[in-house]
Amino acid sequence: MLIALHHDSIEDTDYDFHTLETTLNAKIALWVQAISKRPFTEFARMSTGQVSIKLSPQKIQELRDSGVIATDGITLSEEYLRKKYLSPDELSDKERIYEKIWRDSLTSIEKFNIIDASGILNRKWLLSDKYISKKNFKSEKIWLREIFAEELYEELNKKYKNLRNDEYFSHMVESDIERWARYIYEQRLQKYPCLNKFYSHITRLIEKNRTHFEDDILLSVVLDSIEVKFWDRLDNLETTEIYESFSPENVKKAKRKIIETECYFYKISQEFDAIEGTVFYETIYKEVEKLKKYIIEMETKETKGVVSEKVWTIIK
Repeated sequence: MLIALHHDSIEDTDYDFHTLETTLNAKIALWVQAISKRPFTEFARMSTGQVSIKLSPQKIQELRDSGVIATDGITLSEEYLRKKYLSPDELSDKERIYEKIWRDSLTSIEKFNIIDASGILNRKWLLSDKYISKKNFKSEKIWLREIFAEELYEELNKKYKNLRNDEYFSHMVESDIERWARYIYEQRLQKYPCLNKFYSHITRLIEKNRTHFEDDILLSVVLDSIEVKFWDRLDNLETTEIYESFSPENVKKAKRKIIETECYFYKISQEFDAIEGTVFYETIYKEVEKLKKYIIEMETKETKGVVSEKVWTIIK
């Protein structure tokens, strides 16, 4: 129950392993960390040197002289931000081009530093409760540089979301290369490659946190945390936004969840069922097929609706 209650704490709040370790205990902290993704900031720092355009000193001076970039050269000027968000019709094509040139020259970490300096984030690189509250209830109090920082945040959030997901889900499936890697597994998991992979993920977290657990405790962490992940996945499939409204974006999201589930959850749930005597594979499989059927029905209905509308227009 505690894992379920806290399963997003490390991922979506200012809490980290040591916070949970202090307030609850090390075992629960490890459970939660085992099913949490790495912060966006770590991915941003990994790509510090990736710059698509290197600006010459002359070009930087040109951007400053244009009034688009502030004199410090590290953000957009207040005058430009006023036009960008309050009077966009006043922006010239040249100014828009200048902004694009400057933005394309920034590394991810430089963009993150601009966002961080705005004060709109918490330590997990998520928009802070304080900023969200101000945005929802006192929008007139929001500064223009905060709006620009949120724009950059959404850009980086989108860029690193798939990378974080891929890394996280890779802990649950064994690759051909890792099949031959030498790990020290708990005896009971030797026949189960995906659960072994998850076990090795947890042992690396233990080393990172400089903690220690006995083998029987480690096994319970592996099985209990992955069970919470199964329940979370079932909830994600059952409550996918497509059930609330039909749109191309929701359909795309639902299809992505289906592919993700088939790729990462089927094999490990079969292994889990073999050990624990549960029926997670069957339950997850049925939910995926249900979602597939729903998508087909809605896409068919949508297509018929478009055709009918065109026919009615011709008749009129």
